[in-house]
Amino acid sequence: MENFSKTTSFEFRKDLDTNEISVLKSKLAGVDGIDSVDISSGAMTVEYNALILAQEGVTEVVREFGFPVSRERKKQGIFTRFIENLASSNNNSYGSKKLDCCDLKH
Repeated sequence: MENFSKTTSFEFRKDLDTNEISVLKSKLAGVDGIDSVDISSGAMTVEYNALILAQEGVTEVVREFGFPVSRERKKQGIFTRFIENLASSNNNSYGSKKLDCCDLKH
């Protein structure tokens, strides 16, 4: 069986105190698809299930909770950028939920 667990990292736009870190951890623990969270005062790493939640969905969830973040970007090759653009396009077309043939318009 394939492992659909993915990891993404974020930087906070401001340093968080211990109270804000515990609030964010507890809120993210209740989100379906997020497996684990590691938060420091200035950064966060989230492990999530790619079948349930897209990377953009993780970013949206964190922002909805009131914690502005910017995604850490690593230098990417042309193939990686193509795949990410394709994934983003599919996410815009079909949403971030699992595809089902009954949901698609014929």
